[in-house]
Amino acid sequence: MKRFSLIFTALLAFLLPSYVWAKDDSPAYIGRYAENAKDKSAINVVIEKFSKAIEEKDAVLLQSLFMHDDILFISPPTQDVIDTVRKDNPSFMKSHPSKQAEIFANYISTSEATNKERFFNVNIVQDGNFALVYFDYDFLADGKAINHGIEVWNMFRIDDEWRIASVTWSTNMMTN
Repeated sequence: MKRFSLIFTALLAFLLPSYVWAKDDSPAYIGRYAENAKDKSAINVVIEKFSKAIEEKDAVLLQSLFMHDDILFISPPTQDVIDTVRKDNPSFMKSHPSKQAEIFANYISTSEATNKERFFNVNIVQDGNFALVYFDYDFLADGKAINHGIEVWNMFRIDDEWRIASVTWSTNMMTN
């Protein structure tokens, strides 16, 4: 009997937090967003322009999509890379890396390779002047996928135009 009691207590301790977490007692306004088809269409145009800018090596177009020239634009490196770089630069990944979007735009415009980013499973969640855009991607150089992952954009509508406020993504390098 003592063993049954111990097993029951362990199961209860394991399952009860799941039930409490899953219980939805949020206010009615949670999950209701101020979104509309016109804005989502405009956001999709930004996505298309981003892709076009990469393919056409158009740094000016790419940078015009950003809210300003110093947005957060970063993919977290692996811990091994962080540890290696911190040997020479102890502050690596401890502060906002400057001008990364501009550096990317310059890379795109000067790269000898033909680059392309493809977007899959695009999701747009809009609430008024803010939108969260997330999708799966792959990045191709000369027609060959070199990396892939998840990409997330925060976007703001300012002066009736949607602009990218931040870009973050995972990077999974291809091994072939």
